Amino acid sequence: MKNFLFLFLCSIIPVSADLVAHYALDETDPGTSVVQDSLQQNNGLLIGSSSPAKDFKALHGTGYDFPLRSGFRVNPSPEVQPTDQFTITWWFRPTTLNAFDRFYETLSGTGKNGSGIRIDLGGNGRQVRALLRDGNGSTDTAVTSPLTLTAGAWYFFALRYDSLNNFCKVTVLRDTGGDITASSISASTTTKTSLGTDTITHNTGVFFAADDAGAASSNDFGGAMDDIAIFQTKDDFGVLSDTDLAKVFNNGALAFDPPAPRPTINSFTANLSGFDSGDSVVLRWDTTAADSVEITPNVGPVNATGSANFTATLTEIYTLTATNAEGATSATVQITVDGLALAPKISELVAS
Repeated sequence: MKNFLFLFLCSIIPVSADLVAHYALDETDPGTSVVQDSLQQNNGLLIGSSSPAKDFKALHGTGYDFPLRSGFRVNPSPEVQPTDQFTITWWFRPTTLNAFDRFYETLSGTGKNGSGIRIDLGGNGRQVRALLRDGNGSTDTAVTSPLTLTAGAWYFFALRYDSLNNFCKVTVLRDTGGDITASSISASTTTKTSLGTDTITHNTGVFFAADDAGAASSNDFGGAMDDIAIFQTKDDFGVLSDTDLAKVFNNGALAFDPPAPRPTINSFTANLSGFDSGDSVVLRWDTTAADSVEITPNVGPVNATGSANFTATLTEIYTLTATNAEGATSATVQITVDGLALAPKISELVAS
């Protein structure tokens, strides 16, 4: 008699983030125009008629102090043009506070048919605004921090965007000395949960502290920047938590080391939906990022991907457990033999 096969997949993967681009802005040589990506993937190039002052004292080492008509560009790439489930962070110290001056620009034009991200000083020039467009022509997503900026003070900034979970968060927090906790990040964050955008596309290059490829327009940022970082979806989740951001604030983006993911069980199946005694049972499985894999009962340690054959005798639940340094992930398959349910188990015995 054939009964149903039950598959329970209980893969639990902790959220963590990939640092995919990082600009420490620690270069000191005035003769080079190259801005180093700490990950050695997407170096930038200084642009504009002015040059930044390097070796400018910052919260995490040194930064660049950008006068107006200066900045740097990075060639377009997925790492520096994030599309969804990402976090962008940096430190900044404004010298000038002018309306719409850009920290980060991948958006061209002013119409809602544009695509990209613009992070600037907003319409009043004293508050940080994140503007995101996906080219739909009718709506966008804009979030402005209520914090009024003061020239000469250092601030921490973070943008977190996740259209799948329907939120966009902007964090702006003034440095007052000393470490902070997640509660400080939460209290300094403005959240929008009604978005006018989905996955973001980008229709211009990537410019920091400038609004175009030559830093020649009127909306370049004037002031210092430091520790620019982009975290986004690669093999891990790209949206940092408040606790994660507090670590970035306290220690710098390069010091933030999120945990690796637990193993993933891609599949764990049996060859039939039910069995008669004596039938051949074939279990098949596929896992990734596992240091060890085991099936219980009776099977024992196995390879990360493979199959096991045995003869059906009793109705049983088989558990596949994949383990690495971050923990274990499990999945179960129940095989039913001759239509019989699982044997009862005594869970408690009480004597009167």
